[in-house]
Amino acid sequence: TRYIGVTGVQTCALPILSGEYVVTINGVETVLHSGDELFIPKGTVQGGRCKAGTRTIHAFGGRRII
Repeated sequence: TRYIGVTGVQTCALPILSGEYVVTINGVETVLHSGDELFIPKGTVQGGRCKAGTRTIHAFGGRRII
């Protein structure tokens, strides 16, 4: 589990299903737990790390068709 700083090219929704995920957004760390959800806007410098056994869903947004 390591931090990788990247600039998102798409928006991302990140619900935490179980465990603990530490996200770093624009240099600020936030600890997320089971039941928490995070929305990361496009262009945000972000990265994260998690404890073993953590389960998340990374849902990346693309072009929306309505």
